[in-house]
Amino acid sequence: MRLRLVAIDPGTDGDHCPAVFTDEGSGDLILQGWTVTDPETILAAREHEPLKATESLVLLPARLNHAVLRWVDADGRHSGKEHPKVGTEVGFVHGSTGDLVFRGLTVVDPDDLSQVREHSPTADNELVIRIGFHEAGRIREVIAGDTDSPFS
Repeated sequence: MRLRLVAIDPGTDGDHCPAVFTDEGSGDLILQGWTVTDPETILAAREHEPLKATESLVLLPARLNHAVLRWVDADGRHSGKEHPKVGTEVGFVHGSTGDLVFRGLTVVDPDDLSQVREHSPTADNELVIRIGFHEAGRIREVIAGDTDSPFS
């Protein structure tokens, strides 16, 4: 599997940047973001659905919304389709900043993590998660604010 860089956060110093990737094989979204440790945010995410042991929450700054939307619109698998709920809530807007909290499978595969680190080193306060391509429609709704946010 090969990961392709979509965007790195232009507002960080380059040593530990939130970043957006796509898995060229599966079409999945790969997000490198700040680990969510705030108890209020974790509790809000769990109100939708409990976190599984294999899942994590990451925060991406609002300035990366365009990159996530670029992934959503990348090809026919993503755009213009209705996507049923598959498993979990994928994310929500966090507060008035427009930053997004995403929920996904924690990436632990050494090859995937190595490919991420080629473009953007992972800091101690960051995680990498995977969100299936079938969640694209719901991700667009999150960014557009068409879903309930516990922080709105």
